[in-house]
Amino acid sequence: MTTEVESKRLDTFSDIQVSLEVKIGNVTCTLGEIMKLSPGSVIRSNVKLSENVDLLMDGKPIAKGILVEDDGFFAVEISDVI
Repeated sequence: MTTEVESKRLDTFSDIQVSLEVKIGNVTCTLGEIMKLSPGSVIRSNVKLSENVDLLMDGKPIAKGILVEDDGFFAVEISDVI
């Protein structure tokens, strides 16, 4: 159980901004394919909507989720916090 003092200490960190990454999948390409990339090129992921993805903070997994579409944007619905 969190005490009031501990809660206040945690609140001091609540406004710190951090970067989150969503690991959508891995793709294997040849060096020749990579050298042909240009603006507008599309690399198709091996992950489809509603498949599991990992959320990373500083390269470390912090949560798992499901890739979903939300009002025309890709989003992650959290399914498990690590």
